[in-house]
Amino acid sequence: SGSGTDYMSSLFRINHYRSGTIETYLERSGDYRGSSIWRFYAERNIAPESENDDIRPWIHWFIKKVGGMAQAKLLLLDPMAKAYHAYQQNHDAYQAAKEVLDRLQGDSDPLAHGEKRQIVKYNYTKVMDNKHMAGCMLIRNDHVRLTEWLAYHYTIMPLGALVVGIDAQSKQEAKIRETVQRWSPYMNVTVWSNDEWLNTLREKEGFKRRAVFNGTTQPWFLNKTSEEFIALSGIRHENVFISQCLSYHHQHGQDWTMVMDPEEFVLFNYKGKQENPVNFDSREEGFRTKDAIIQNRTENSPIRDRLPLLQDRTTIRDFLYNENNIQKCLRMPGLEIGPKDFGTGQQEDVLSQNLLTIHQRQFGVKKGTWIKTLVDVSRTNSFNWQQVDNAHNVNRQLCGYNGRLDATDYISALIRFHRYKVGSMETFFDHHAGEDDETLVHLYKSETDEFEPFGDDHDSLMPWVTWFVDKVGEKAAKELLADPLAKAYQEIEKNHPRLKEAKEESVNAAESAAEEDRRR
Repeated sequence: SGSGTDYMSSLFRINHYRSGTIETYLERSGDYRGSSIWRFYAERNIAPESENDDIRPWIHWFIKKVGGMAQAKLLLLDPMAKAYHAYQQNHDAYQAAKEVLDRLQGDSDPLAHGEKRQIVKYNYTKVMDNKHMAGCMLIRNDHVRLTEWLAYHYTIMPLGALVVGIDAQSKQEAKIRETVQRWSPYMNVTVWSNDEWLNTLREKEGFKRRAVFNGTTQPWFLNKTSEEFIALSGIRHENVFISQCLSYHHQHGQDWTMVMDPEEFVLFNYKGKQENPVNFDSREEGFRTKDAIIQNRTENSPIRDRLPLLQDRTTIRDFLYNENNIQKCLRMPGLEIGPKDFGTGQQEDVLSQNLLTIHQRQFGVKKGTWIKTLVDVSRTNSFNWQQVDNAHNVNRQLCGYNGRLDATDYISALIRFHRYKVGSMETFFDHHAGEDDETLVHLYKSETDEFEPFGDDHDSLMPWVTWFVDKVGEKAAKELLADPLAKAYQEIEKNHPRLKEAKEESVNAAESAAEEDRRR
């Protein structure tokens, strides 16, 4: 006659979503159990014993069972998105509930910024086979680097779904849209612009500091021209984009997802002679003991030994899926690549002429003080903006808290990225669109002088171009990569008369320095 049973001897169980989301909780307003927001608040604050995600794989099973994403959208995703949107827009109880939660816990409470802020935009143009990876990119200019970035990551990841957020201050929105539109037959690209991802937040939400405390608007928020407000607004702008982009990919059944900039190119972290095993990054060591780092290096060393070379044509996704016990968040150290131009080497073809990944192969010190993350978004449901520390730790549920220091151990990492911060003079001018020529020439020289070379990498990235050509065909490779880059370089040279002269000065200075070294 009782209502209980022994949990440990049961073969089946029920996951009881007693409170659920605010939308589902308030929807049962006619239920005898009522829909008191006070009760909802109490139930949501029951201390959990642990996080359990063993139910999560059902969605991928479902998508496969019904025949793909198109049917899954028809049966589940679109009706849910429509219902949530209608409920949030048409029910006063929803807004009242939000206001109560705001008063109860203040601006910093995750419940005060509930699920309604995750706008889902279903505009996929075709069904994918889900054998690809996804990406998020917030971009202001850089349409030239983006051209190479898309081709490269389509090849080696392989990238099949991308959300591009175009900054409202961009001077190249039309060019960026044209660049990504070329890729519509090959991947699903979604473009957000005019900072639309911020439209789901109220004016005082989304900041890393409370805008309102004890009912009083804080001074930093009132002074819109202060350095603090401008800095916090920039962080808000980026973090909200990241949270909504990861949620977007999660809603579309994606798993491995990266948040990158157009000057960052991901690849396997091959072992190199310049690695120093007795060197430990101080920030990494601060939240992990040296013994723990050494143990991680020992465990990952045999995996790094079998990392496939690009000429083997094993994608990063295939490698991750063939490895056991891969974590749900991979921290990728960045390797700074200097602006020295080594030419195309043996790849004397038209496709390689303007590629950073081919021409620039001189790297800085190998360390883990600058990182990005590769995360499996299928392994959490938590994507509100408060889960984001920054672009280097994109989700605390997946990556924990230690990523907030933006560091990792280089030697134990399986994946890294090359960062072409300076790049060629053409891509540098394109990145800083709107600045005058003399300012750009001075800035380019300054950043070039700041780079400290540590070694040369002549092999690891070279094979990707032929892989790309074989993948899309010679005609498409020219249309997607070679022709747009050649056109962009010509346009930049035409619009910046000082550039050609500055390049000659740079070459002459390099030759003089080399001659001086020979005399010594």
